[in-house]
Amino acid sequence: MRVDVVVTMDDGRVLRGVTNLSAAASVAARESRKAEARAPGAGSEPLDFTLPPRAFMKRYARDLSGPKKLTLLIACVAGGKVGAVVTRAEAEKLWNKMEGLLGGGYNGAYDTRARDSGWISSPKAGVFQLREGWEGAIE
Repeated sequence: MRVDVVVTMDDGRVLRGVTNLSAAASVAARESRKAEARAPGAGSEPLDFTLPPRAFMKRYARDLSGPKKLTLLIACVAGGKVGAVVTRAEAEKLWNKMEGLLGGGYNGAYDTRARDSGWISSPKAGVFQLREGWEGAIE
């Protein structure tokens, strides 16, 4: 659709122009396309656990919440193996090396929320393990 635009400025100047307009996509459609573009879920390439932790997180953790980022970091260290042990100290140290990339320092609430979601477990104090279905954190 072709449109003529006329704008009158506060000082009395008149600006005119012609442009073409098209229908805008709905917000839901735009959000859906963004999610498909970033989520490494079903039907897309598998996670590359050979990447160094910083590159891994940069590639896969963009736009995720803190608990999801923590789950992904634990998966990176564990190589994606369910039941592999990752110490909290190791996860916290890696996280704090990537504060800028991950959007801030480590927050202990992240592991609580990740456990509540069933992505990780903590069989004893200071230890994390991936659980079956942890991939749900990144879909």
